[in-house]
Amino acid sequence: MIVKLAGAKRKRAKRSAYAYEARNLQGEVVFCGIRSCATGSVAGAVQEAIVEAAVKAKNLGYQQILMLSNCKKLVQVVDKKRAPDWKERTLMADMSSLQQMGLDCRLIFVSKVILNYVWSLAVLATKEPTYCCWPTMEHDVNATYG
Repeated sequence: MIVKLAGAKRKRAKRSAYAYEARNLQGEVVFCGIRSCATGSVAGAVQEAIVEAAVKAKNLGYQQILMLSNCKKLVQVVDKKRAPDWKERTLMADMSSLQQMGLDCRLIFVSKVILNYVWSLAVLATKEPTYCCWPTMEHDVNATYG
C-alpha cells in the first residue's frame, strides 16, 4: 500500500494541518483523512499523519506500507540520518511498536507537486479548521477527489 502524506502551515492563523490518502497496489483509495491541529510546524502535523495512517493500515491487515511525504526533516529522522528531538522520539517509539507488531513502514521524501491533491487538502484545512466546518471529512474528501 502507498500512503501519500502532506502537511501545511498557515502562519497568520497559527494553524497546521495534514492530509493523507492511502491506495492499494491496484490504485484504489483504501482510506484517507484530513485534520487541522495545534502543532506549530509542518513536521509536527505530518508526524501525526504518519502515526494515524500507519495504525489504520495495520488495523486493515496491511503488513507493508510505503509513505510519501513532503517533510524532509521527518524522513531524515525515520531513516536515522538525523537525531530526533523530544517530539520526534514519540514518533520513533510509535513506529518501533508498529514494527514489532509486524508492520514494515518506509518513508520517502517527494515534492509537493507529486503530492498535489493531498497537499491542497492540507492547505484548505489550515484555512478552515476541520472541527468547525467538516463534520464528515471522509465524505468531503471522497466527493472532491474520489
